[in-house]
Amino acid sequence: MVRGPDHRDTLDCRHQHARFIGEAGNPAEAVRLMVELVADCERIMGTDHPGTRDSRYHLAYWQRRAALH
Repeated sequence: MVRGPDHRDTLDCRHQHARFIGEAGNPAEAVRLMVELVADCERIMGTDHPGTRDSRYHLAYWQRRAALH
């Protein structure tokens, strides 16, 4: 089975990748990745989708972490 860049599993992998980058000590890069992901989630799933809201929440989390770093 082939999954494209707009598939939910791909978006989930991108979310995890951003999290791992942040946890590895690079919250600024996590923010950059999450900004891109949130834009794609809004485009693909809509602004009110739970996955989009979750991505926005984690973007805010990494923005706070980057500010403290």
